[in-house]
Amino acid sequence: THTESVSSIAETIDKIWGKWAHESGLPIAQAPCFERYAEEFNPETGMGGIEIWIPLNS
Repeated sequence: THTESVSSIAETIDKIWGKWAHESGLPIAQAPCFERYAEEFNPETGMGGIEIWIPLNS
């Protein structure tokens, strides 16, 4: 879950694809990731939880 401002979400996604995906050993699918904005997300401030879902092969 990304807990910083939405303006820095690109950094979190870069860390996921640049480091975590390779180190996790999980079967990553060739598909886009998905962002799910939490109910408490405030579009005016850009703050609130954002889940980043990574596609996996089954």
